[in-house]
Amino acid sequence: MKVSENLKKILILITLGFLTTSAFFIRLENFIKSSNRSIDEIVYYRMALQMTEDLSDYNTIPYGQELAATGRPLPKYFFEPLFKHPPLFTLLVTASLKIFGKNSLSAEYVSLLFGVLLIPLTYLIATLLFSRPVAFLSAFFVWMDPVLIITSQKVWMDTTLAFFWVLAIYIYLLGVQKCRPFLFLIAGIAGGLAVLTRYPGILSIIIISLHAVVQHRHLFRDRVFLMSLAMPFLMLIPWGWWNFKVHGMTFFYQQLELHNLGLTSRTMMLLGLVVIIGIFFVKMLKSHEQKISLVPSPLSSGKEDIIRQRLVTLCGVLFLVGLHQHIFRSLDPGSFPVTSWYQGLFYSASPLFYFGRLMEFSFLYFFAFAAFFISVKRHTEEKTILFLGSLVTIIFFMVWKSYQSRYVLSAIPFLIILAVQFLWDTYQLSNESKSWAVQLIRKIILPLALLSIIFKTNLINLLISYPNNLCYY
Repeated sequence: MKVSENLKKILILITLGFLTTSAFFIRLENFIKSSNRSIDEIVYYRMALQMTEDLSDYNTIPYGQELAATGRPLPKYFFEPLFKHPPLFTLLVTASLKIFGKNSLSAEYVSLLFGVLLIPLTYLIATLLFSRPVAFLSAFFVWMDPVLIITSQKVWMDTTLAFFWVLAIYIYLLGVQKCRPFLFLIAGIAGGLAVLTRYPGILSIIIISLHAVVQHRHLFRDRVFLMSLAMPFLMLIPWGWWNFKVHGMTFFYQQLELHNLGLTSRTMMLLGLVVIIGIFFVKMLKSHEQKISLVPSPLSSGKEDIIRQRLVTLCGVLFLVGLHQHIFRSLDPGSFPVTSWYQGLFYSASPLFYFGRLMEFSFLYFFAFAAFFISVKRHTEEKTILFLGSLVTIIFFMVWKSYQSRYVLSAIPFLIILAVQFLWDTYQLSNESKSWAVQLIRKIILPLALLSIIFKTNLINLLISYPNNLCYY
């Protein structure tokens, strides 16, 4: 038995190693072959190049002056003495330039590395929550996900943000399952690294907090856990001090202005949204005796459960109606997601943009969203973090209204695990039935669905992702 288990572990390492390594070199080759670079890529490369000489030279003033000389209109932050985002990503690119040489390829290594590391990280989360077959399939679909591939092939901070974001949640789950409080502190540090990459990284800590409220309220009596929630804010102190030295007492308002925040209606909506989600889960918690299910059991009874079932069904129907065009495009072998270099491509997009776009890139996401409305088997505690991890992320950026698929990259591992688990549960359940119709689903429809998803997603990668000739998608 020991030999068999050791052999399994070796095969797992080989498989994950192959997926991660092949993803790295395929995407690296795509980056090398594509010559067009977005302005953000040039910004990060130029800043990192400056910082190889002087680490305090964290701004875009020289590049901004060059662009302004050509008559190009630029945002105000191009001429600020400090760049608007925290410096972790640019510091990592600076280190890469010093190690591998001062060129754009060296700058790309950071985005590429953290992008491919999401593959084994997804496997680890899925294994922790479900089973090895689900974990392998989830890692495979992350390996071929178009949004992750495109984002990994850009000198952007999004893969770095997503990696630390998802890592924080994984380590938190590990701490819960192993009952090791020190892991919460490491999760807080990972969340802090996400925030130091970009401010929305704080959502990783909000997701952890909400999950603790729902499933493990006793953790709020644990000092180490409370310290882990405070860790990202403590890690931001050096960046805050740097801003204070440059901008003086107005540094906080300066940051709000640079990110178009301030006391605006959108800010209030974003804060209110987090509160509403938190209240919703707490209410559900109380009504289900400290256990929560986002979809009611078919066996539930009572007026409250009937109302909840009907409400979920209504939401599911409205969801299908609102996204029917995206679903049809996803199923059409000749229809592909629209991409462009034009910045205003998605300015007038629907609030359901992220749900629809993800399904257009892969029909697998249809099953992820189906898991929100249909309960095949009950995985109450396990699924909650996946629902929270994807829903909070998507709704935050939906309200933010700056629609770009890369912004919800952190939700992709959670959604893919949800989708694979949904399909796996369906397959397992159908295996227990003797009905010919159910057996038809298990033996023909599900395998064909998976094959068609793989075929269409590969086609999208060949025509859109791998050429790497786009910015907005």
